[in-house]
Amino acid sequence: MSAPLKIRYPLLLVIFTLFMSVSCGEPIREVVTEQYKNGNRKLVVLYKGEGFDEMVVGKIRYYQNGQKKFQERFEDGIKTGLSTYWYENGQKKGEGKYVKGKMNGMWTFYRDNGRVFGKGSYNYGDGSNIASFTRIPKNNRTGEWIFYKDDGNIRYKGIWRNGQLDVMDLYVNGKLFLEELFHNGKLSDLKIWRKNGESILVSIKGDEVKMIDIDGTVIQLQGSEMLELLKTTKFFEQNFQLY
Repeated sequence: MSAPLKIRYPLLLVIFTLFMSVSCGEPIREVVTEQYKNGNRKLVVLYKGEGFDEMVVGKIRYYQNGQKKFQERFEDGIKTGLSTYWYENGQKKGEGKYVKGKMNGMWTFYRDNGRVFGKGSYNYGDGSNIASFTRIPKNNRTGEWIFYKDDGNIRYKGIWRNGQLDVMDLYVNGKLFLEELFHNGKLSDLKIWRKNGESILVSIKGDEVKMIDIDGTVIQLQGSEMLELLKTTKFFEQNFQLY
């Protein structure tokens, strides 16, 4: 019969201590740097290291009611990593990552009832050019962006290339109704889908607008019809810029 295994408790303690030191990393200190008049904290800065090695690794701002407003991470003093923003009622407002101080990759934005409002990617966006309706930054958007109605159905779906809007689709009752094509950020063509699934192309060159049927036939318009169509296309062009 073999001798029972002797466990060396001091050695295990050393191994456990080293494991905890590596896994936990340096301790992070929370410092309240701003307060509301009622005594609630307003801004908390997270530090690690000491002396010359001390650095900011995060910031948490609060509403006056105590709910978090945002939480951001930092590396070498630059905003980097996951950032999360909240409404005053505690619902998430937006979330995404920063890379070297720029918005990069997928970001998701929410309504104050918790439902997704819009989502899409950035290519090192600087957070500028705020859309007047959505209040979502437009600088350096890239790829597909989707905006939803409150019932969860898609309202708009757009494609951004090189930081500019390239294509924007409007959906009605869950179905594609209208597609706008842009060139250098300006509306150039528009497609309207009929109920039978066929589309009509509206070609726009300055104040000249013409409608082209699916078979290539140009649809003749009277003066008042032309003016009304021009107003409609300008409306959609301006409306899409709100997003």
